[in-house]
Amino acid sequence: MAQCAEDRKRLRNFYIGHLDAGDVPGVTWIDRSTGLFRIVWRHAGRDGFDPERDGLIFKLWAQQTGRWKEGDPEDTTAWKTRMRNALRRLADFQEEQDLGKPDDPHEAFRVYRLVPPPSNPPQQPENIPEPSILPPDVTMSDLKDSEAAMNCLAPDEVLEYFHELDMVSPAPSEDSAQGACAQQQPIVANVAPQQNVNQATDGATVTLPEETRGPFPNIPDGDVKVSVQYRGRQVLEESHSNPSGVRIYHGSPIKEIVATQVIPGDGRQKLYGPENATHVILPLCEPHMHSQKQLDVTRELLKHAERGVVLQFSNGDVWATRLCQTKVFWLDPNKPDMSLPLKLDRDLRTKVFDYAQGFLPLLQNYARNVGGSKKPRPYFKMCFGQSWGAEDPFESNLIAVTVQQLTAETQLNTVSQYRQQDNTSSQSFPLRDDPLSRSNPEDQVIKQLEQLINSLTIQQDSPPPPNFHTG
Repeated sequence: MAQCAEDRKRLRNFYIGHLDAGDVPGVTWIDRSTGLFRIVWRHAGRDGFDPERDGLIFKLWAQQTGRWKEGDPEDTTAWKTRMRNALRRLADFQEEQDLGKPDDPHEAFRVYRLVPPPSNPPQQPENIPEPSILPPDVTMSDLKDSEAAMNCLAPDEVLEYFHELDMVSPAPSEDSAQGACAQQQPIVANVAPQQNVNQATDGATVTLPEETRGPFPNIPDGDVKVSVQYRGRQVLEESHSNPSGVRIYHGSPIKEIVATQVIPGDGRQKLYGPENATHVILPLCEPHMHSQKQLDVTRELLKHAERGVVLQFSNGDVWATRLCQTKVFWLDPNKPDMSLPLKLDRDLRTKVFDYAQGFLPLLQNYARNVGGSKKPRPYFKMCFGQSWGAEDPFESNLIAVTVQQLTAETQLNTVSQYRQQDNTSSQSFPLRDDPLSRSNPEDQVIKQLEQLINSLTIQQDSPPPPNFHTG
């Protein structure tokens, strides 16, 4: 009985906290005064299901109860089943079946009522602390680009860090190589960056012959979809196709218009990247904030994201260059050796989505339906000002950006359709004297994937996009 009471309290507080914060997509109050709320309940096997969105509430509960931690295999279906059993078992939750549509193919959801309704008024999110003065033994150098401060997870530290930088002074000091750029000021220090596995390397462009592409499209560089969330609330989703690049930033283009009149071409590229890049502007944060504290910190992060991050493309790979002062962290979920996000070094082109050697090999195994094969992800993630991990999920961050590589997404959808086809086609040909059955459509997919991978891995590394002279 004691354990049951504890489970009721934990799950009840879990839902009230997220419902009041509004930080989980699809989980919202219908009427807080009567305890009525809805939960998104899309079927994992249907088209359009996104585990990062539709399965987030189940993942968070699995994480809180210790059933899942960062690096473990994800099983949204099992998490969802456990959640439904818990909601059905506990007396604090009553399902309103007449109000829900759990089998709706387009917008499935369930409606529950808290019994009794929450009596206390909504509280501000607890994990955004009030901005505070740093302890005496912590200096501002501890909060800058050192290894000790790379995660930059605490919003109050982020806020204090930006206040101390004095980045809005009329003229940057001589030792502020990464401050607001004057016309002749170099963007990077005159020191060669340390080599790392993601740094750009030379190479030749590989062209894929048309006859080897099969059902897969060509590899147009620059086809991406950018989705932006402010603390779990989606504020922007745009698709773009531009081989010249995409720049994600916050601010008004008016400054750049003025810059074209007073700064030479090379100087403009140092400030803002390629002139022909598509602009994706991070929206104003005021309409989307849950509290004044969240608003203050998000404003500071956006204020210093004015120069933004430039995305460039080559043979399906996506390369990123951080120009802004706000720190940016990124994660390619297809990299087996990358369990935690990395900081995007400033003014250094970094491969943030490895198409040829990351996504495609996983897609090949997924098409073969190899036991335990990981489903590839056609996207990478970035956060401005914060990292993330098991205790601080990506979706809870102040400014979270997901960039989908649309060619990879199309190829994954193609393979998924083949996997869902009736298996009888692969069993309908008797062996007779030949130990192999005749080739079926699934075999052709595997063959075409192999040809695609071989064509793209003629060399060890895919070439980077042309340098736009950041330094």
